[in-house]
Amino acid sequence: MSLLFGKRQIGFSLVSKSKDNPNFFDVQKHSIQAATGHAIDPILSALNILAKEPTKKPMDEHLLLALLSYSRSMLNTPDRVKKNRCEDLYQGICIYIQENFHRAISRESIAHRFNITPNHLSRLFRQQGHMRLADYICWVRLERAKFMLNKYNFRLAEVATRCGFQDMNYFCRVFKNKTGRTPTEYRSLNQTLASPQ
Repeated sequence: MSLLFGKRQIGFSLVSKSKDNPNFFDVQKHSIQAATGHAIDPILSALNILAKEPTKKPMDEHLLLALLSYSRSMLNTPDRVKKNRCEDLYQGICIYIQENFHRAISRESIAHRFNITPNHLSRLFRQQGHMRLADYICWVRLERAKFMLNKYNFRLAEVATRCGFQDMNYFCRVFKNKTGRTPTEYRSLNQTLASPQ
């Protein structure tokens, strides 16, 4: 079994393996929504910071046990927090957007996927997220674009496509409008900051 801890969900992957076969099979995946803003956030943050430290023991073991204990309590009490249906739906849609930002998703396609009307979807984002749906999709795509500009040497057209922008000129306009810099300027600045002095 492997566990994946995200900002809004905990994922579980179960695989089987027979003694005579070197390959894994029977992959089953399941995820539950994490209660953001609770204990899981600082535990994950502490583990990420600790990963960069030269001395990890015994703190890493304590934090891992706390994380597993918290995860078990979430599984044992699925109604752990009586969140209303709107918040659950909102979080599910946010996860869906984070997993599909590179596709041609729209208000209509997302509404269809969650079996709600486009107007209800827009209302939900204004009430729960305090932003428009389009702004959230754009924010997710731009955050991914920043990551790619920092980590990879992809051409701008490829970064745009991989982040769900069908037109590179539009991508550059939106990027500059939101960050104050063009993608090229952003990449150059971050490479300068990252290089040793």
